[in-house]
Amino acid sequence: MTYTENIWLTDDSTFYDISGFVYLDDSLPADAANVYLMAFDTISGALMDVDTTAINESGMYLFSSNIMQNSLYYVQAELQPASAYFGNYVPTYHYDALTWQEAWPVFPVPSGVYYNVIMIAADGPDAGGGTIS
Repeated sequence: MTYTENIWLTDDSTFYDISGFVYLDDSLPADAANVYLMAFDTISGALMDVDTTAINESGMYLFSSNIMQNSLYYVQAELQPASAYFGNYVPTYHYDALTWQEAWPVFPVPSGVYYNVIMIAADGPDAGGGTIS
């Protein structure tokens, strides 16, 4: 009896990540923010938390561990209370979406491609800190 099966080998030497910058509405880099990486769960139809990181002094975030090359992710940024702009912007998904259903999905790629987030200004008399979950 003979059994055959095709297998695919990948080149593990390629480094994949998800990174970008968090900007305020006038292209000013955010000063203090957390960025959340989420994956879409096809069974539940919801997002699952994968990782969280803070931006650096230039407004950049980087996710480089636990990144699955062929997965679909979403990125959301939220200003921290330490930000001088805290309460002036709502949590925002890449690129500039209020909800994940409106957001642009992100894909792990070799380093050098940026998935930026342009924060949405909180308008109106009820503007303040908040979260989306």
